[in-house]
This record gives sequence, C-alpha cells and structure tokens, in this order.
Amino acid sequence: MNELILIIYIISLTAVMVFSGHAVIMLYLTWRGNRSRSYNREKINYYPRVTIQLPVYNEMYVVERLIDAVCSIDYPKDLFEIQVLDDSTDATTEIIELKLDEKRSLGFNILHLKRTTRRGYKAGALKEGLKTAKGKFV
Repeated sequence: MNELILIIYIISLTAVMVFSGHAVIMLYLTWRGNRSRSYNREKINYYPRVTIQLPVYNEMYVVERLIDAVCSIDYPKDLFEIQVLDDSTDATTEIIELKLDEKRSLGFNILHLKRTTRRGYKAGALKEGLKTAKGKFV
C-alpha cells in the first residue's frame, strides 16, 4: 500500500514540475515577444478616420459625462468624428448643445443629429447616423 502511495506522489510531483516548467517558458516567450513589439505613436504614420456614435434618449444626467469620456480618447482630433444622435424629448437637448459648444471650441469635430421621429429607437438613430458618418471605422 505504501508503494502505491509513493508512486502516486511521484507522478503528481512530476506533473506539477512539468506544468510549472511550461508556465515559466510561456512567461519568458511572452516577455520576449512584447519587448520586441513596443509600439510608438511616432512610428505609426497612418491613422484611419474614426467615427464614434452616441445614441441618447432623455439621458440628461449622464450625457455630459458621456461626451467628456469620448473626448478624452487619445486620438488625432482631425481624424476623429463624434456624432451625438439625439432623440430626446426633455432638457437633454439643451445640455448637449451647451456641452458641444464647449468641446467644439477645443477643436473637436462633434455633430449633433436630432431626429423628428424615434423610428427604430437607438438602433434607428445609429442607422441614421451612418448616412453621414465619415469614418473608416465606426
């Protein structure tokens, strides 16, 4: 009985050593791969035009933070378009206009698209915004 326990113990220790060695090898290969692929903004000379769509409907308590968060994205402003797709029926529209005036003065390309109907709800607003989107990526 003791020999059987000893054999199982040795097999278990061998398995743990093999898996631990594999983990060490994978960590080394990951470290070596990431070190050789360090990206720099200066090395990249092409940025595609990007459009970000923000569909909102009566979201007066969060719309300012939403616009601030999107404007904090680190991307060239001349290749970055923001569409605020507004279907609101409350004071959200006025809040959006004030915030967009502030951001436009900082150089952001922000469009405020207001629909007369809510056909398709937020998905419909996204579809409508695609008609005027200039970005290669949306």
